[in-house]
Amino acid sequence: MNLNTLTYELKQMLNSIFSICNSCVLPEIIERCILWQTELECPLKIAIVGITSAGKSTLLNALTKRNIVPTGAETLTYNVNVLRHVSRSPIGEECLIVHMKDGEDKQMPISELSRLVDGRDAATEFMRQQIHWVEAFIDYDYLREIDLIDTPGLLSLKEDDSKNTISLFDDEERRPDVFIYLMQRKIQEKDIEAVKSFQTTLGSKSKISGLNTVAAITHCDYLCKGDYSVDFHAKGQALIEDNRKNYVSFRSCFSKAFTLAAIYAQTAYCISELDFSIIKSLKDKLYDEIIDNLYTKIDFIENDEIFGEFIANKNDRCEFINRIDMSVIKYSIWWLNNNTAATLDNLRQKLIDISGVPELDEYVFTNFKRLAIYFKALKLVTNLRKYVEKSLLTCHDSTRIASIEKILVISRNFEVKLLSHFSFLSVLIDYYNGDTYFNKNEWEIALETIDECLSDTPNENILNDKKEFFIGRKRYYSMLSDIEAMESCDKLITQIKLTI
Repeated sequence: MNLNTLTYELKQMLNSIFSICNSCVLPEIIERCILWQTELECPLKIAIVGITSAGKSTLLNALTKRNIVPTGAETLTYNVNVLRHVSRSPIGEECLIVHMKDGEDKQMPISELSRLVDGRDAATEFMRQQIHWVEAFIDYDYLREIDLIDTPGLLSLKEDDSKNTISLFDDEERRPDVFIYLMQRKIQEKDIEAVKSFQTTLGSKSKISGLNTVAAITHCDYLCKGDYSVDFHAKGQALIEDNRKNYVSFRSCFSKAFTLAAIYAQTAYCISELDFSIIKSLKDKLYDEIIDNLYTKIDFIENDEIFGEFIANKNDRCEFINRIDMSVIKYSIWWLNNNTAATLDNLRQKLIDISGVPELDEYVFTNFKRLAIYFKALKLVTNLRKYVEKSLLTCHDSTRIASIEKILVISRNFEVKLLSHFSFLSVLIDYYNGDTYFNKNEWEIALETIDECLSDTPNENILNDKKEFFIGRKRYYSMLSDIEAMESCDKLITQIKLTI
């Protein structure tokens, strides 16, 4: 059994149980199994969380390649928004299902999403206060395999915002599989405290750890302080390493930290040919002034004398500068000045590449989706085993008892097999828990080994080298009688053998 065959083998086990249940009329077990199987087959649920104004909605727009929710410096997102593929829509087309706190569900056009989540819109303030969460069905292929969850800020000034996030994640059906935690430009104590508070509030239900959570430092383009020749991602990663040393709990919370300027990717997907020509005109006529920060966003909107030449109407200038952020305009004119033959498509691709969003997306989708399959499968078989054990205690029919016992044996055997075949994941859990039985170099090699074992195309030569390394470390730790280190070495050796 491996991660690639896990789903298939689980379905085979369930088919065996269904066969027993049908022959002995055990509809309650069938019903439970179907419910758990449905959860197993659901898209990966990814929640974007963080303190207020960390850039959550901007990242969501960048991932969906559509300005679906409003963004800005103020606190905008008021309710939890779950974005799903249109194929799951109850009416077969794009729409909103607004779930009210009183239990009522309201169907609305997809165009209403911005108003419902925008904390600045006074006209919808009363209704927003009555909303529990919003379900948006969108025609975008990315959402076929992923549910994206946009959330109000943790530690929000509006206490109800944070409560909305907590209450939704406390619901087993909607609890995310993966968390992307965003923080502004640097890791602050309040970010770590927000995660800890989140974990404490939800308890073990949240399962927020390095196994399913990454961090992302947003607005990293500001680290270059206007010098666009500087690699702000490198500066961001240096900042991450510094903060790893300052916050010992960082490792237990996040498996990896990324650097982002998501506004660049968001812009890339909405910029038009007209926008492109305006930016080129700004480059040709006002390059030095804009690069040197002589003009602000307000100047762009209000100064007809200077900027009326580029966009005559004040309202149109306001719409342009709100959609194409000033930071992106400045970077674009700098890049176009150094790439004079570039087209709109060239600029779009550059903005996407420099945003850091593709790297984050790839990591989350490839790494966490695999692990989510395992944890979903373990949850299913554990719930099944517990339910069958309980059923056995209350059953008095000998024929049914015999069938339930068969099901119990099947579920127990599968659970043991699952835990045995994936025992190496306990090493990963130890790492995120901050265990110290391995030194720094050994932990690095252990993580490399696990990554290689989880790969679609594991390299046999690399894994053989890792196997020999941990065989040697096992001998070393056996001389020290360090049982914990020996067992972890053994788990990694066993997994390598299963993989190759």
